[in-house]
Amino acid sequence: ADLVTDWDAAGLTIRIANPTALEPGDGGGHGVVGMRERATANGGRLTAEPGGEHFVVEAWLPLAADREVTP
Repeated sequence: ADLVTDWDAAGLTIRIANPTALEPGDGGGHGVVGMRERATANGGRLTAEPGGEHFVVEAWLPLAADREVTP
């Protein structure tokens, strides 16, 4: 997997690109839906989609020292 992070005064971007030939998980988590819900609950956003020969997940999370973050 490739991992790229970038940040500025407004927020943090995290991008992960995994080869698409991965084995399915065991179903023990909430997957993309759970990641998207957590990002949105904290004022961010998340996309997850095929990108060429990889599956790409990109999240943007706001940086704000004066607000409570949801786990």
